Amino acid sequence: MLQELDRRHTHDVTALNGELDRVTTSFGQADVLPTAIIVDQLRVVVQARRVVGRHPCVDRADIESYVTKGSLNYSEERVRNIVDDLIDAGKRINFLSEWDDERADLKVVSNYTAKDDLEQVLESKWVDWRIEDMKDDLREECEERVTAELGRQKQLKEFDAGLPEHEES
Repeated sequence: MLQELDRRHTHDVTALNGELDRVTTSFGQADVLPTAIIVDQLRVVVQARRVVGRHPCVDRADIESYVTKGSLNYSEERVRNIVDDLIDAGKRINFLSEWDDERADLKVVSNYTAKDDLEQVLESKWVDWRIEDMKDDLREECEERVTAELGRQKQLKEFDAGLPEHEES
């Protein structure tokens, strides 16, 4: 099997690529439990996605089906909540977007269609989202500090900048 995977990079056989694309690897394992981080939860979308033309896309029903198969003990309501959370998280990190096309409910925001490439795009978008989130937190902290310091210092000499004092004549 590893030889076939290795050959994938050196050939142009569409049927083999299609078969290899359906091979389950540990790299693409998904975890929808609440304790999992968003990127692990969204792997479900990558697993449930399909390609229409050159567009990776997914229907809500595809995600529900995948979650249901992977978690037989969850109620229908619990599965619906998980799917809602997945879709919201996908939109929040710009991995999913609404698609005004009758072919699917949601479009995967990527130029790639292969599962492994989508995994990389997902991780990259998650990292970018985390960085932006951290920057937003730092901005808020800076604004709070500035607000707290406003009005405290009234005289330039309080800064002890070493400026000479004006002599009155």
